[in-house]
Amino acid sequence: MRYHDLNDVYAGKTTGHPSDNIAACFAVAESVKATGRQFLEACVLAYEINCRLMDAIDLTAKGWDHPIFTLPSIALASSKLLGSDVKQMTQAVNISLASSMAMYQTRVQQMSDWKGIADPDALRNGVFASLLAAQGMTGPAPIFEGIAGLFAQVSGSFF
Repeated sequence: MRYHDLNDVYAGKTTGHPSDNIAACFAVAESVKATGRQFLEACVLAYEINCRLMDAIDLTAKGWDHPIFTLPSIALASSKLLGSDVKQMTQAVNISLASSMAMYQTRVQQMSDWKGIADPDALRNGVFASLLAAQGMTGPAPIFEGIAGLFAQVSGSFF
């Protein structure tokens, strides 16, 4: 579904490709036999979360890559398709962020094949996190505000 970055680009405080979420939403929707409406709702949710995070902070200035924003967006969108409750959705975000932090080195100096699949890797990890959370697995919390959470370790606080 993606070929040499010829998909969309969203530019907030950082840039990214929210359309990458569509393939993962499609895969999860198909696996649970979701309706077209449920699929579209998940896509909209993923876009909104992904874009609002890119609006909130420029993590690239701190050496991190935009797939970090894809992790919670697809964890929540796929959790919605799975019918997860709020606690499970929270755990999906916790697991996704704690397990997969993308470095900006992907996009500077020597370009590698990884550049084209960094976001799809985040999608895979976010979907896996939602599947684990749906089965009751918990993740580190609070993942954003914790003493060693995202704000403290990666981004600084943001709204």
